[in-house]
This record gives sequence, structure tokens and C-alpha cells, in this order.
Amino acid sequence: MQVVRHARRGGFTLIELLVVISLIAALAALSAGAFFRVRNAQQTQATNATLNKLHSLMDMRWKAIIDQARNDMNKGKIPPLIMTFAANDLDRARSIWTYMLLTNEFPTTFDEATTPVFVNGAFLPPRTVFAQLPASNATKLTTLATAPLAPGQLESALAFQSAACFYVAISATGNRGNAADSDGTTNQARDYTDPVTGATARVFVDSFGTPIGFFRMSYAPELNFSPYTTALGGKILSNDPLDPLGRLPGTWANTTTAGNTLSNGTIFWSSVAGYHIFLTTPSSITGNMPWAPRNTPGEVPPVYPGSVNWVPTLVSAGMDRTWNDNGTLGFFGGDNIVSFRLRRQGARGDF
Repeated sequence: MQVVRHARRGGFTLIELLVVISLIAALAALSAGAFFRVRNAQQTQATNATLNKLHSLMDMRWKAIIDQARNDMNKGKIPPLIMTFAANDLDRARSIWTYMLLTNEFPTTFDEATTPVFVNGAFLPPRTVFAQLPASNATKLTTLATAPLAPGQLESALAFQSAACFYVAISATGNRGNAADSDGTTNQARDYTDPVTGATARVFVDSFGTPIGFFRMSYAPELNFSPYTTALGGKILSNDPLDPLGRLPGTWANTTTAGNTLSNGTIFWSSVAGYHIFLTTPSSITGNMPWAPRNTPGEVPPVYPGSVNWVPTLVSAGMDRTWNDNGTLGFFGGDNIVSFRLRRQGARGDF
């Protein structure tokens, strides 16, 4: 009996092999894209959680300082020079004293952390706990202002300084019992070297490995509107959270002195949020109190008629790790993650 042999297929043709490789490559690309999308979403969610935790710690500390200012007022402990400066208005003096205490406890640059807070001869010395910060000539605002920096480097250096100051302010012992400890935020802290100045300090970082910046007084214009405050008929009803009775605006005995002293970036401005102030001549801001309407064209940060809703906030540079994503919004633009947005926090006028 004759056996019939059937011809066997000799394997893949080149075309078939290329088709298989193309399919595998397409599946790999789809899988990689899905993986990175999931990872980025998880990192963003983790950063949101970290910002919320840190903001809660900041809120406790912030309130404790405000309570101290109120107690000082009730017990007659506000310095006499502040009372004189405030034209002997107790509520106005309390607001000024509150701003001084918050600046002293929550500095945002190494310059602020190592410089006394002065108003009309009254002063608060720098807190000794901030002596651990790597302040040097390279980190000074005057040095950064004249350094040949690439776009975004100034913002990066200032955000790093604010992050280092915030870490010390929140983590140090003896800070009214509200130090970060067992809430999980300490796991987000690490030593970080600023690529601009070479300074190294411990900071809280987001899930993308970037320091979490701190702004003592947010300047984002959205804070003047819902859901952060109330606007009626186009009129902004927000008020300064630290001046709920409205004693700072208007005319009072030391208005001129106040304009020259309190608007220079050392008291009422966060020196990170208002870094531009340090890069201009003092005469450009003389007389412009931060609670007064500002109409200077192109002025940054943006300001609008009526009071401004100043609130403290924390900011992550986001997935792109870039601080100044938008020249108008500065630190609050682009994909940056901002804690006051996460918490819908604004002025309450109830301090």
C-alpha cells in the first residue's frame, strides 16, 4: 500500500511574521498607555491626599496663632507701638498683630525666616527653629533677582524655599502642639537639593517627587468668587479673613505710614506669592496697601476691585513638575494642584 505524504507548512512567511509583530507592538503600546494613565491618576490622587493632610495641619496651626492674637488683645498684650500705629483701634491692632505673628510663624523664604518682623518699631525676632535652614547668599532674594536664571528657575527656587520653611514650621517641636507626627505626612518628607541654588533642606514632596510649595497669602483671582466667597450683582463681598470688621481699609491716622510699611512685602505679602515685589523698586509699591484696590495695568499678582480673599494654601507642581505653567496665574496655573481648590476654602470673616 502506497503511503501518501502530505506537504507540511514551512512556518510563518515574512509577511505573517511582520503582522504578528505589529499586533504585539500595538497591544504593548495600548497597555503602556493604560499603565501610565493609571499610574498618573494614582499619583495625582495620592498628592491630593497629601495636600489635604498637610492643609489640615496648617489649619490647626493657623487657628492657634489667630487665637493667640485674640487672647493678646483681650489681655492687653498687643505691643503699645502697634496700638499707636493702629490709631488706638483695638480691632485694627489685632489684625496687624495677627499678620505679624503669622509672618513670624509661617515664613515663606529663607530671608523671611531669618529676619525680624518690624512694624512701627515693634518687632518679633526670627524663631530659632528656622536657624537650621540653609540660608546663604545664593538663596537671598536679592541674589536670585539678579542671577541669570532660565525661565521657571526663579519660581522653582522660591517654591523650594517655601517648602523648606513650611516643613520646619509644621514639624518642629513646641509649635503649639500641632506638629506632624503619626498622621502619615512624615512619610512624604525627604531631603531635597534645589537645582537652582544648590541648597539642601528637608521638605514635604508630592507623589511626583517635587517639593510642596506654601503660600501664606494666595492671590488667585478665583478666590474672590463662588465657591470661595459670595458675589452679588458683580460686587465682590469677600473680605480679608484677618480683618473681618474691615478696620484696615479706608482712612486712619497712620494710613500713610501703613502704606509705606505694611505693603513692602515683608508683612502682608507672602514673599513667594509676591516675589515680583522684591524684584522691583520699593517706590513702585509705596502707598499701595494690600487691602486697597489696585489698578496698575499688568500688575502681578492679579488684583480686582474691592477686598481680596487672602487664604493660605499649599501647591503641588503637578505631573509636569513645572511651577510657572501660566504667566498670569503663576504658581496656580497649568496642572498645578492647589489645596484651597481641593478644600473649597475661602474667607469666612469669623476669626
